[in-house]
Amino acid sequence: MGKEFTIRFTFTAHNVTDTLRAQLHFKDDNTISLAGNKPVQIESTSPLAALNVWQKRMFVEAASNTSGNQQSVTITVPISAVGSILHGNLPGSDGVLVDVRYQFTGYDNSGRIEVGDFDIEFPS
Repeated sequence: MGKEFTIRFTFTAHNVTDTLRAQLHFKDDNTISLAGNKPVQIESTSPLAALNVWQKRMFVEAASNTSGNQQSVTITVPISAVGSILHGNLPGSDGVLVDVRYQFTGYDNSGRIEVGDFDIEFPS
């Protein structure tokens, strides 16, 4: 059994007029811990049209951006870590540029995720 970490993923539409839509996939044995009383926390700057969190992926879509304000959603999840690296993929978002950042709760480890395959080292 591996360690558990809490990671905050923040998805932000790059342009203020874009409607945020993004997904993130894990490609290894690491999973989002959805059992028991482990919380998944959501913060959003605008109403959401859809939000799904599964063990190996998450999907977020904000409501249509009619305000001209930049849309951002933060999803904080507990991760059951297997090994020392989280391998994943951030698919493109149909012409909408999305900035994705991560931050481990209780650690200084943070960074940016680019479109395509990514590796995130777990804190030691």
